[in-house]
Amino acid sequence: MRKSFYHALLQPYQTLVFRASRNDLVGGGTSDITAAARALAVAAAHFLEARSHQSSEGREKGLRLMLRDVADSAKHGQLRVADRTVTLSVGLAYEVDDIGRTRFLRTEVTACNKKYGSFDLIETIGHYIRALHDRFNFQFQRVEPLIEPKPYEAEASAIVTDNTAEVGSVNIRTYKRDASGALVLADPVSFFFVVR
Repeated sequence: MRKSFYHALLQPYQTLVFRASRNDLVGGGTSDITAAARALAVAAAHFLEARSHQSSEGREKGLRLMLRDVADSAKHGQLRVADRTVTLSVGLAYEVDDIGRTRFLRTEVTACNKKYGSFDLIETIGHYIRALHDRFNFQFQRVEPLIEPKPYEAEASAIVTDNTAEVGSVNIRTYKRDASGALVLADPVSFFFVVR
């Protein structure tokens, strides 16, 4: 099971996190990153049942149920229990410091339904993979890939690449560090965004 965990979940998760760390321009709807996150949510939601293992308990079960709603919505669209139907959106996240400089944090994929509200899909997948990793004592050296923080710049930017499809609008979220150093949503006085 360790090998299947690596190939089905851990390696695709690390690839997704690396992809999310690039500040490629993405529109607010469907993109390569939403497709990858959706596919990984499907794999994660069905990982245990495909291997005839006991279902999870506690927090692990809660995460799996969130991912199951994403997976079922991806496969079936509108669900019979409408509160479970998930919509996905993608946006670029930037940190703004006290003197107005910005740095790209990552591309965020937000999942939303009436049952759970809005949640960060990549983060939820990561928590679930870590829970499985710990539960089955897989002992991989690293679950989270090492990603160097981007430098602060005078303006926020995103780059047009081969992955950039038609972009009608761009969702942007800005964060700042609170007194404890945690990132919290913020609405900066001024914010400059350029496409390169």
